[in-house]
Amino acid sequence: MKYQLIREDLEIEGYEKVVRFSCEETKLDSIVAIHNTRQGPALGGIRMLHYGSFEEGLQDVLRLAEGMTYKAFISGVKTGGGKSVVFLPEGDFSRESLFESFGQAVASLQGEYICAEDMGTSPEDMQFVQRATSYVVGRKNISGDPSYYTAHGLFLCLKSVARKLNASFGDSLRGLKVAIQGLGMVGFKLAEKLFWEGVSLVVADVNDKITDIAKTRFGADVVGVDEILRVSCDILSPCARGGILNSKSISVLGCKGITGAANNQLESPKIAEDLFLKGILYVPDYLANAGGLINAASELEKPYDPRKVLLSLDRIPAIFNEAYKISNTKNISLERVFLERFQEEF
Repeated sequence: MKYQLIREDLEIEGYEKVVRFSCEETKLDSIVAIHNTRQGPALGGIRMLHYGSFEEGLQDVLRLAEGMTYKAFISGVKTGGGKSVVFLPEGDFSRESLFESFGQAVASLQGEYICAEDMGTSPEDMQFVQRATSYVVGRKNISGDPSYYTAHGLFLCLKSVARKLNASFGDSLRGLKVAIQGLGMVGFKLAEKLFWEGVSLVVADVNDKITDIAKTRFGADVVGVDEILRVSCDILSPCARGGILNSKSISVLGCKGITGAANNQLESPKIAEDLFLKGILYVPDYLANAGGLINAASELEKPYDPRKVLLSLDRIPAIFNEAYKISNTKNISLERVFLERFQEEF
C-alpha cells in the first residue's frame, strides 16, 4: 500500500542529509539522519521513543548518527554512519502500518540509508519495513535480534578491561564485581554471561520485575537507579540510555573502569579526558557495543553466516588491546586515541 508521506529536508551542518518524514494516516513522525557515507551506505537502527519535543528527538538522532560513523570506522565495518528516530505516537496506532510507511520513507532515500532495529523496535517491525524497501537488516528470518551479538561483543571487551585492571584475571573472572545499569535486551544478556563467569553483580533498572529476576537467577544485589553509579565495583556497565556520564555524575563514581552498551554515554568528549585524569578506564561506547553493528552489516554479505559473525566479534577486544597500548604510550585517553585515528582518515 502506498502512503502519502510528507518530506522535509533539514539543513544540519556536518551531516550529509537529515530528513523528517511524516504520514498523517499512520501517525508516522520520524527523522532520518545520515552523518557520513565515505565508507559506504549509512547503516543504523530505528529508535522509537516518546520524546518531549521534536528538538529532543532531533538532537538524539544527530548524536546517534555521528556515533555510528565512529563505530563503523573503528570496528572495520564498511558502512557509513546513520540513524533514525520514530516519535512514539499518542493513543492507538497500527505498528504494521506505521513501519510500512517508514519503509516507504527509507526506500525514497535510494540506498543512502539502511535501517535496522534499535531501542523500542523489533525484528518483527523490520518485517513490516521490508514490505516497502529492501534497505533493511536485522530481519527476523535472517540475522534477527542483534542484542545477542551486542552483548557478546560487550562481554569480550569487558573481559579484556578486567585483565587490564587486574592481571590476575585469566580465563575466569571469578572475584570481579560489575555494576550494570539497565537490564534491557543487552544488559540482561550481559548479566547472564557474567554470572556464569563467577562475577559478583550489582544491578539497577526502572523495571522491578526484571531486577527481581536478576536477584533470584544471578544472585545480583539490587540498588536504585540513582545509586548504581556510586556502587564500589571494578567495572560499571551502562546499558540504558545515554548521557549519564557528566561533570556531576563522574564525581561520585565508585568504579575503576567503564564498559557498557549504552550509546552516547558521555555528555561531551571532555568527560572522557576527565575520567582519564581520575584514573578510570573508560572504553568508548562505539567500540564496546559494536557487536550489533558487526552482525547487522554481515547481513549485507550473501549468504549471512552467524559463525563468521561470531569470529568477527573477536575484533572488539583486539581493537581495545591495541588502543590501550597507544593510550599508555602517549598517556592519553582511549577516546582520544580513536578520535585521532578517525581524524587522520577523515
